[in-house]
This record gives sequence, C-alpha cells and structure tokens, in this order.
Amino acid sequence: MRCGFHAGVFGICAALVLLTSCHERREESPSVAAIRDNMPPMLLRIDEQADGIVATVPTGDWPRVFAYVRDINDAWADYEHPTTSPYPRQGRPPGSMLKSKLAAAVAALQREAMAQNPGGTVRAANEVSGNALDLFDYYRPGFPPDLRRLRVLERQVVIDAEARDFNNMSGTLNRITYVWRDVRPTVLARADDATMQAFEDNIAAQEAALRTRDAPTLAYRAGNVLALLDEIQHPYP
Repeated sequence: MRCGFHAGVFGICAALVLLTSCHERREESPSVAAIRDNMPPMLLRIDEQADGIVATVPTGDWPRVFAYVRDINDAWADYEHPTTSPYPRQGRPPGSMLKSKLAAAVAALQREAMAQNPGGTVRAANEVSGNALDLFDYYRPGFPPDLRRLRVLERQVVIDAEARDFNNMSGTLNRITYVWRDVRPTVLARADDATMQAFEDNIAAQEAALRTRDAPTLAYRAGNVLALLDEIQHPYP
C-alpha cells in the first residue's frame, strides 16, 4: 500500500511520537486523573487513544488502529451521557459548536482508518486530539495544561509540512506562539537553560522556515520540539 508520508518526515513523526507515547504510558493515565478530579474523563480518553493511533499507524498495525478507533467511538458515546457540568467562559463558543467539531473529526478518523490511509489517519487522529482538548477546556479552563496542546500543534506542523499546506501551517504556528508564551513558565520550571534555549530556537526556526516555505526544515524543527517535550517527561504538571 502506498504510504502517505515521505520516508524522512514519516520517520521523524513515527520515532518521536512513539517515544512520547511510550513515555506517557509510564505516567498516571490522564483519564484516571480526570476521574479522580471529577472531570469528564471520556474526553481525555479520546485524546489518549488518538495519540495511540498516531504512534501505531507508522507500524502498519491496522487491527490495533481499528481497536483504538473503536475505543474512541465508545468514549464518544459515553460523552453523550455526561456526569459533570461544563464551566463556560465568557467569549468561548457554545459547547455545542465544540462538540460538533469533535464529532466531525471522529467521523473523519473513521473514514480514513477504514480506507487504511496512513497520512489521512494520522491527520484525522491529531485533529481528534486537538478538538478533544478544546472541548475538555470548556469544562475545566486551563486543564490539561498547554504542554499537551503544544505537542498536538507541533505534530500538526510535521503533518502539514509533508502536505506542503503552508496556509494551515501559518495558523498553527500562530497558535504555537501563543501556547508557548503560556507554557513557557512550566517548561522553565522543568528544563535547564540549554533546553529552554533549544525550545526558543526551534520555534523561531519554524517561523523563519515558513517565510521561505521550507517544508523539510519545518518538519525537522517541529520534530525537535516534540523530542524536547519528551525530554522534560511529564505532559501534565
């Protein structure tokens, strides 16, 4: 089957996401923490399983991908009967809009996985992850912290670099700038000066590469940020 990624970019995405995924599973499951904190755990469960899909697609293990998709569908069905109440913020869109976006992303993931389209499945899974975090934030603003969101956004840069989708990448990098501003104190508390500088340099290099439409450099620098996020180990404080 023809793969949707070129070897170089695909290797960066596969290796770094697999490493991050394996490391996260050594920590307490975010969905377990959500249950403990009386938050809607099914949304974090969706995010976790979407991460599993991104890590598994490069291996070609489609039965395992399908199992993740089924788990996402089950979690989404559970969400239809929530046991917690949302905490809306002024200026945020109605929860129904966020819910519709996630429903569309889940449907797209089902289609791409059934077609065994590697590139489309990874892109759809990353969109599911990001939309699940957005909807979760509607319930508990500020949780989970933006370390996880930064990882989703940098992974999107790798995906868009392969597709040479510079228009979408521009919006993604704008979001990275704002997320990095918010998450920088968290990283500073966990990283040494060299690591902090590496974060700054790689994010700045992505902005420069976008101006010249240098897709390989964009993918490489985003991969560096994913590796740095894994180095600081904990996706949740």
